[in-house]
Amino acid sequence: MAGVTAELSGKNVELVRELLPSAKRLGVLCNTLDSFTKPFLANVERAAIDTGFEFDSIMVNGVE
Repeated sequence: MAGVTAELSGKNVELVRELLPSAKRLGVLCNTLDSFTKPFLANVERAAIDTGFEFDSIMVNGVE
């Protein structure tokens, strides 16, 4: 899923949990140069913990 707003990113995690109840791990790909990344990751990580996911973030430096 793509993040439209940082506030909705947590809701996306909840939707993934509903769609894939047996999933254990959640991976997120983010651009380190984007100012949106920090609040996005904070909301995703909080929601991932609350819904029982193990959480991994993969950071990339811009678009190549």
